[in-house]
Amino acid sequence: MAELLQAYGGAPKGLTRGQKVKGKVTEKSSKRLLLDIEGKGEGLVAEKAFDEAKSFIKGLEVGDEVIAEVIVAETPDGFTILSLRKAAQETAWEKLKEAKKEKKAIGVLAKGVNPSGVVVDVVGLTGFIPGSQLGKQVSKNPSGLVGKNFKAQVLELDRLTNKIILSEKAESEGEDMELASKALKKIKKGEVYKGRVVTVAGFGCFVEIKEKIEGKEVPIEGLVHVSELSWGKIEK
Repeated sequence: MAELLQAYGGAPKGLTRGQKVKGKVTEKSSKRLLLDIEGKGEGLVAEKAFDEAKSFIKGLEVGDEVIAEVIVAETPDGFTILSLRKAAQETAWEKLKEAKKEKKAIGVLAKGVNPSGVVVDVVGLTGFIPGSQLGKQVSKNPSGLVGKNFKAQVLELDRLTNKIILSEKAESEGEDMELASKALKKIKKGEVYKGRVVTVAGFGCFVEIKEKIEGKEVPIEGLVHVSELSWGKIEK
């Protein structure tokens, strides 16, 4: 791109560097994108500008309209060199906002793992899945996700800080979580349940009980505090 900027400094055709223009896709290949710029000539997205918006360009079709930024007003060949980076970011944030609002799953690519969770690429932006938001299966080996594509749901968005928090668990265990929520609402104080001890701790034990929801036995874990385990003193 540096070579393009040096080589193509020709006289502008009513356009200036940094200007936003609307263009219609007229040609698309694996290395470049051509746009018709509202009667002002042809715009070209190529090289670095193409690579940095590759995910966005992948979803474009001939005839689609986009907003681009002028990098070089006019080359000796008559092209206007354009960037879609900002357009790609705008579109990405809009997709994330819609996914969050509609509670729809969105595709992500795991890029790395740290002690707190998994770093992912989501519509060309960087997002994060906390360890607490990984499903039971993948939480056993988060590193196994690196390099893989999977679905997640958007939990938090903050464009000012570029914060994107997602949940793999909400997608992989969404149905179970919904049933568990319904089961919890069905439980009433004073009812007696048969339970199974699943974990013992110094402050008490965790017991699994089951509630029938939509014809399915839904397991729910609850805490029995040490003070409720016996009428007498309990030896540690």
